[in-house]
Amino acid sequence: MTTLDLNELTSELVGAIADGVVIADADGNIVSWNAGAASIFGYTADESLGQRREFIIPERLRARHRAGYEATMASGTT
Repeated sequence: MTTLDLNELTSELVGAIADGVVIADADGNIVSWNAGAASIFGYTADESLGQRREFIIPERLRARHRAGYEATMASGTT
């Protein structure tokens, strides 16, 4: 049995999940994008990785999303 590090394990799990999973770092850059996310949003992982998380938020909702994200990051609760 091979031992996976946490990054490999996370990648394996995200890849196996049928639901859309998008992971962004604290700076808001998309660092993980699975097949479910590609199906939902219509962009491949190659097109999405490195983009800002707002990439998938409709323009009219971006300010509201940004405010909610900043409040969550400041308080630690959603």
